[in-house]
Amino acid sequence: MSFGARITGVALVLFAALVQVSVAYRIEVGDAYPDVLFLVVAAIALLTGSISGATHGFVAGVAIALFAALPLGPHALVGTIVGYTIGRVGEALVTDDHPVPPLLAGVFATLAMQVGRPLVEFLVSPRVTHIDGLLGQAALVTVISSVLALPVFLVVRRVLVAAHAISPMRAGEAA
Repeated sequence: MSFGARITGVALVLFAALVQVSVAYRIEVGDAYPDVLFLVVAAIALLTGSISGATHGFVAGVAIALFAALPLGPHALVGTIVGYTIGRVGEALVTDDHPVPPLLAGVFATLAMQVGRPLVEFLVSPRVTHIDGLLGQAALVTVISSVLALPVFLVVRRVLVAAHAISPMRAGEAA
C-alpha cells in the first residue's frame, strides 16, 4: 500500500469511530446498537490483507477507546486480532472461485469484538462483573450489524478503489 492509501484507510477508520461514537450509539434496538467501526475494519482487512487489517484494527481500537473514554487495552488488542484474522482469511480464500462474503467477515468481526473485549477486560481485571447477558447482547448486535455489513463493505471498497489503495480487479469490479 502506498502512503496515500494508508492515510485513506486510517481516515476511514477515524471517520467510522466518530460515527460510532456520535451516531451509532443513538440507534438502539433492545439495548444493542450497530458496530459500524469494526464492520469498516473487516472490510479494509478483507480487501487489503492481514498486516493492513491488523494495523487498522489497532487504530480502530485506540480510536474508539479514546473517543468514547473506554479502557484502551482490550479494544486495541481485540481490534488487532480481528483485523489480522479477517485479513488472513481474505488473503487465503479470496480468489475468483471463492470470494469471502463480506457478511461473514462482518459477523465474525462484530461477534469477536462483542465477546472478546469483555473477556479480555475480565482477564485483566477480575473486578469486572458486567458480563451477565453477554451472549444475548452479542447476538443482537451481530444481527443488527449483519444488516449493515454489505453496504459498509461496498462503501469502503469504493473509497479504497477511488484512492488507488486497491486495484479494481482486487475489488471485484470490472476494469
